[in-house]
Amino acid sequence: MKKNILQVCGYAAPYPGNFIASLVALADENEKYGYKTIFAFPESAREREWCQKLEKNYVVYYLPLERARIRWSTYRILKQIYKKYNIVIAHSHFELYDMPVNLMSSKSTKVFWHLHDALDLLYSKSNKLYKVLWKIQYKYASKKAILLSVSEKGKRYAIKLGFNSRNAFFVPNAIDTQRIDSVKVEKSKQYDFLIYGWDYYRKGVDILENAVPLLDNYNFKCGVVAGKDMEEKLRNEKKLIYQKPVDNVAELYKSVNCFLHISRQEGLSYALLEAIYAGMKVICSDIEQNMFAAEFPTVTMIPVGNSEILAKKMKEVIDETWCPNEEQINISKNMIRDKYSIDSWVKSVQNYYFGNNMK
Repeated sequence: MKKNILQVCGYAAPYPGNFIASLVALADENEKYGYKTIFAFPESAREREWCQKLEKNYVVYYLPLERARIRWSTYRILKQIYKKYNIVIAHSHFELYDMPVNLMSSKSTKVFWHLHDALDLLYSKSNKLYKVLWKIQYKYASKKAILLSVSEKGKRYAIKLGFNSRNAFFVPNAIDTQRIDSVKVEKSKQYDFLIYGWDYYRKGVDILENAVPLLDNYNFKCGVVAGKDMEEKLRNEKKLIYQKPVDNVAELYKSVNCFLHISRQEGLSYALLEAIYAGMKVICSDIEQNMFAAEFPTVTMIPVGNSEILAKKMKEVIDETWCPNEEQINISKNMIRDKYSIDSWVKSVQNYYFGNNMK
């Protein structure tokens, strides 16, 4: 009987990004050992171009998005998949489908939950009902699951909610290094700085806004990548410029001198890894999930939430008193390639899937 791996993903973003690239690389590598991959996504992913491309090479199912953990149709569809295919490994991503994936699996199926998000933040924002559901999920509905977390902090919080510590492991995210071009620092760049501002508070856009008045005597532009709501908010700003999302981040990074990663909460950020690999200067907040970046010579760490120190570091970038040299840029790139490339991620996940028994 054919052996199948089920990847169930609470993911429906406009672009495939590093997440889909990682899963496709994993699927391709697993196929070399006789394992076929089946995907399941929220119904809202059906119209995404990247999902339609997946359908050409893989079996793809669609699941409910709203109230997915407590809707019978979620469980019914997953049960149909388990019944139709010999699922030897089921791997759930982004928490939404963790419980249904585990509860509907057979006794022989190896189940993985991949924790990508800041679980402590999700829990703190939940109402009483969903806080109960989180506790049920991690304490009672996780008996046979293995947790792979993109951050040590996320792993610890899952354990705090009741997950078995012996089955919880840290697996850092990875990026598709091939799609990132090295960036040379030039005066003619479109932006002096770039920040991702999907979540105004969590990503620290307010911290940046408070730093801007401290830089009145400096002429600079900072691109803010976010949704259309941010475009309206920044309409009258002269130094903070709305930047619509792009599919090819390499093209965007070519136009940027310094990346601002000043978040209050993170998992392990794809954007941070990409910016480091692209050779940009990076100003990074010192939250626990970001501290791995302190070892890169092209990254400077600042206290989270401190607009005055942020402004000081931005001045150093504009004045070019902080400017990593070519050797430091290459050191950072090589460190990313060794530790955070998709190839290294695939090998790490396969180790948890199969151990030393690739058969």
